[in-house]
Order: sequence, then structure tokens, then C-alpha cells
Amino acid sequence: MTTNGNLKANQRRALVELMKHPTVKGAAEAAGVGERTLHRWIKGDEVFQAAMAEAQSTALQLALQRLAGEIPASADTLATIRDDAGMKGSTRVQAARAIPAIYTALREHHELGERLDELEARINAK
Repeated sequence: MTTNGNLKANQRRALVELMKHPTVKGAAEAAGVGERTLHRWIKGDEVFQAAMAEAQSTALQLALQRLAGEIPASADTLATIRDDAGMKGSTRVQAARAIPAIYTALREHHELGERLDELEARINAK
């Protein structure tokens, strides 16, 4: 569901700037709206809040996809460090520990997602 179409032009600009700037003040200045106005939209405008949540979710999904693509290269780098006899022992140990720790975290995250999907399917089936 795209909620951006329900926003006024200045709200759409503010939303875009919120996604680019680390502060509300910076986003408000870049969008040409008052900081207090932007705070009011963030805290009390349900349409703006929904559009902001949607934009944040999309940005997070894109970042996750990008990071997922980097996992094999990162694993290769860790394995290279682990196997490099010229590296300090402590560095090799850290790399050796990181590989199973990252694998475990990824596996648990994936399994949790599958379980959540299954539970949601059961709930929706009732």
C-alpha cells in the first residue's frame, strides 16, 4: 500500500528529506517547511506517519538486500584472515570466532522468520 499519494506536496518533500538527513531540523530546512510543522506531522499526522513508516520499511529492505549480497565476500575475507599465518594470532582467532557466530545469527534469524511466517499463516487461516 502506497500512502505517499495521500500527502501534500510539501509533506512529500519533507518525507524525502527525512530519509536523507540525520536530523529533523536539517530535513525541515531542506524541504522548506518549519521544523515545528515537521515535528507536528511526525507526531500527530496519521497519514504522514504511515507514509514515513512505509518509506523507512522500504529503505530497510533495500539496505538488507544490499548487505545480504555482501555476506559471501565478508565470509571469504574472514576465512582469508583466519588462514593467513602472517596475521597476528589474536586477529586470526577473532576471524575464526566470527565465522560461526555470524552463521549462527543468520541461521537463527532465518529460522525465526520462517516460524513467524508459519504462525501468521495459521492465524490468517482461522
